[in-house]
Amino acid sequence: MLPLAAAALVAPATAVAAQVLYVGNDNTPGQVLEYDLPLTASSTSNFAIASNNVVAVASDANNGNLAVGDNAGHLQFFTAPFSSASTPAAAFNNGAASNNGQIAFMNTGDFWAATVSNRANRFNTPFSNASTPAAFVTNAALVSTIGTAFDAAQNLYLSNAGTGDAKFCGANPPGCSSNLLVYAPPYTEAPIITPNAAGPFFGAKTAYRKIAVNATRLYAASVADSPGRVDVYNTPITSASVPAFSLTSGVNTPEALALDAAGNLYIGNLGDATVTVYTAPITSGSVPSLIYKVSTGPFAIFGIAIGGTVTPAPTPTPTPTPTPTPALPNSNFTTLTTTVDPKTGAIKFTESVSDPGKFSFTLTFPNGKFGIFAAKKKPKCKTGQIKLKGKCRPAKVGFGSGTKTVAAPGSVSFTVTPSASATKALNSRQGLRVTATLTYQSVRGGAPVSHTQTITDKLGKGKKKKKKKKGK
Repeated sequence: MLPLAAAALVAPATAVAAQVLYVGNDNTPGQVLEYDLPLTASSTSNFAIASNNVVAVASDANNGNLAVGDNAGHLQFFTAPFSSASTPAAAFNNGAASNNGQIAFMNTGDFWAATVSNRANRFNTPFSNASTPAAFVTNAALVSTIGTAFDAAQNLYLSNAGTGDAKFCGANPPGCSSNLLVYAPPYTEAPIITPNAAGPFFGAKTAYRKIAVNATRLYAASVADSPGRVDVYNTPITSASVPAFSLTSGVNTPEALALDAAGNLYIGNLGDATVTVYTAPITSGSVPSLIYKVSTGPFAIFGIAIGGTVTPAPTPTPTPTPTPTPALPNSNFTTLTTTVDPKTGAIKFTESVSDPGKFSFTLTFPNGKFGIFAAKKKPKCKTGQIKLKGKCRPAKVGFGSGTKTVAAPGSVSFTVTPSASATKALNSRQGLRVTATLTYQSVRGGAPVSHTQTITDKLGKGKKKKKKKKGK
């Protein structure tokens, strides 16, 4: 015998489901009615799914699909969402069973169906008209297995009617009682078997039908000793478990049971076509919060279930990856150092930039102070020219110019070598006033930035070369 499995954390369902109640009708024509929860005295069904002689209804918590069984061992499988026009997606037999007990879905989407005999059958997805039992459980203790249920840990619970020998039953005929069997996954080992239920009074009989289980309680409906009762067991179930108490108020031949997510108990009464609701927490002193009349016409309740009206799960909106806001083009630059080579007069610039791009530079010095430097052309004096010794001369003389490409942000250095005119002026040994205009253009565009600075360029002191005198 394996120990009962412990409940594990289960991932949230992938569909959005508002809970609903399904109520089956064991008549021809028959149907399964759907009601929104919470159920109230003024509730009306949303629609009816056509299905005859319904004795079992189960809902798959994963997706809201329904399994329905009739009183001749036939099973039907309906895919959500439902309407009054819904038809079975698959129809097949519960093995060799001539009747159906309760149906219960596993968290895998497979389901088990009791046979009202000494076994329960497992059916695996995908379901089709050719589906046959994929597995079954049976035991020498099983007489008439009717109820099936699973807890969160996927332990399989069966209710078993018709138990009790002559000694146990006393004045009652043998088979006056019922018990429970519990199989731990994978359902291949011997089950836990509870004692025969003695009933709440001397000489009471027990005839278990459908069951319902949650983390703290197992409920078993008994139709013996009219109008019947619902036995309440504390979980976990052991080989010594007996009912902790029984519910009798609002009970009238209780054939069907179901629990909603809040732990509220729904009892389907065959005797008067009602659904009795007990609101959680349920104790020995609890009384019904509602007794709802399903129909005043022919309506035989043998199966109910809690399910969900399934709508497509909202597709999670992925958190968009922020699109980086491109930085604006930046042609700004900062002069770090400017140095003059005293030997050659070359000027070295070290600049800091934030974007890759290109420097262009133009260096000039004023004309006339260190000699007159003529332009190649002799137009009339105009802007940018001055008149020196009667002739138009350029107001500024080129010291040097050029460009420097910068591949990456950071610091960059470049050196401007003096032109021939600048070298001649520098040789005068006076300080040469050089105007440097540096312009930087970011490779990403935008407006260029220009800075102008004045630099005094002067060669260091050195021995002048003496001119050779002509020989006598």
